[in-house]
This record gives sequence, C-alpha cells and structure tokens, in this order.
Amino acid sequence: MFRWPRMLLLAACCGCLPTAAPHPQPVAARHVMSQLVRAQSTQLIDSLSVAPSSDAEWDRSAAHATLLAEAGNILLRPGAVVDESWQLAATTLRNGSQQTRTAIAERDLSGARAGVETLRQSCATCHRDCGAAARLPWD
Repeated sequence: MFRWPRMLLLAACCGCLPTAAPHPQPVAARHVMSQLVRAQSTQLIDSLSVAPSSDAEWDRSAAHATLLAEAGNILLRPGAVVDESWQLAATTLRNGSQQTRTAIAERDLSGARAGVETLRQSCATCHRDCGAAARLPWD
C-alpha cells in the first residue's frame, strides 16, 4: 500500500533519480565585451549626445543602459571574476549603468550623462588594469 513512497525515497537516497542539468556557461567574457558592452555603450553615448526628444528615444537609451547593467552581472557571475580589479570594474559597470538607467527614467539628461561618465571611468580602469587592449567606444 505504501510501497511507492518507500521506493521513491530509496531511489532518491541512492542517486537513481535524475538531477537537474547544470546551467550552461554563458559566453566568454571577451564576447560579452566585444559584442554587448561595446555595442551598447556606443549606442548609449550616441543616444545621449543630444537630449532625447521623444519617449521612444528615452526608452531606447534606457534599453542600452539596462543591457549594460546586465553585462555587468554576466561579468560578475561565479567563475568569471579574475581578480579584485575585474570585480571592481564589473561592479562599477553594473552600478553606473543602473545610475544611468535611473536618470533616464527621470528624464534627467545631466544625470544620465554623469552615469555615462561613471561607465567611461569603469571601462578605462579595466582596460588599464586588466590588460584589455581593445579600443574604447569613445576613442
């Protein structure tokens, strides 16, 4: 009568039940940098070079900042952090992107540009300290 629960418990204890598949590793950091961070930072800088004139333009700027924040999260995933300098740069990328996103949501152009400056500093610091030889988006 209570056979199935006992069998299920026994199977679980001996490891016979299937386990969840491990999460696949995200793409390599160099791809995140070249294909996500570079593209989104360039578009964000361009979108804020003049004041956005419509809700759609503000929304596009916000999307760029959001994707940059997520790139920071990817670069901070377990196993991706190379050293403290890397962690600091990726954290600053994420936080600066969130700061920029908040300013954009408030339609605060000067605050958004200040957030972009934080991003510039993060990128420049990482390229200097982590040995990234790639050209920065605003060079």
